Amino acid sequence: MDGMLTRRRVTCGMAGIAAACVSGGLPAILSIGPRVPLPPASPYLDDHYIMEEFHALYRTARDERDAFHALATYGDRGMEWSRLYLIKLDAVTALRDWLDRNAPWEHALKSWLDVIHPDGSEQWTRAHDVDGREAYDAAWAILDTEPRTMADAARHRRAAGLIIGKMPGAGSGHHA
Repeated sequence: MDGMLTRRRVTCGMAGIAAACVSGGLPAILSIGPRVPLPPASPYLDDHYIMEEFHALYRTARDERDAFHALATYGDRGMEWSRLYLIKLDAVTALRDWLDRNAPWEHALKSWLDVIHPDGSEQWTRAHDVDGREAYDAAWAILDTEPRTMADAARHRRAAGLIIGKMPGAGSGHHA
């Protein structure tokens, strides 16, 4: 019975093959990053339209994370990631402004926004030596290109920060 295959040996062999297959794919699976947490419920906002905005931001942040994973891992879905990042940044900025005008009971919502997009996590450049309109146009030129590398993604993040909320009077709409 020593040389014969038993059910136990076959099961162990199959488990080893499965583990070898899975362990090769683990770095790609783990590099997706942490999951996006659900926004906290607020008893003061349950029936308010603003919670719809928080839930829409949650969905956008999940899609943006998945697209960023594809960009970081395979170098594709760059424009999709850039578009979703811009939408996310615009929504986070608007919601932070809305929360700053309201009561301190919204601390949980502010904390959630900090998880979705940490305030001040990146150093945005304002281009003091360049005219504001030129900087704005240059930022849109960057956003019009397809990011293919992590360096491209960093440029896109800086350009988005310059356009959304970092330039006086700059909105999220594309320039004319």
